[in-house]
Amino acid sequence: MSRRSMQIPLTELAEELKVGVDDVIQSEGRDGSDGVWEEMSFVTPLIHPRREGGALLQATGILANLQTQTGSDWVEVSSPAKYAGYHITGTRRFGRRYMPKRDFMAIDVDKVLDAMGDLALEEIRR
Repeated sequence: MSRRSMQIPLTELAEELKVGVDDVIQSEGRDGSDGVWEEMSFVTPLIHPRREGGALLQATGILANLQTQTGSDWVEVSSPAKYAGYHITGTRRFGRRYMPKRDFMAIDVDKVLDAMGDLALEEIRR
């Protein structure tokens, strides 16, 4: 029996993570581990008219323009939006306004692990 090391390309793992994050954004939290997000405030469309009737966190597309990076033993998925961190943590109230927590990075870990397992099986069969 020959031995060979199994290597799943980290770029493929990064893409699986990216799909998981994108699923959370598209489903407005329903596909993540953090539950459904708080509805948009009635004030938001008044302040930002293009958000009226739109999906949460998807008005401009900047937040969902996800980028991946990999190293020799790490994978990263990030958003170029400067305000992305505020969505993950939420903000405190200042007067009447605040930003509720809508953690778009709260992926369904089991779903991603299943996809990674599928990648490992593909590698074993090669």
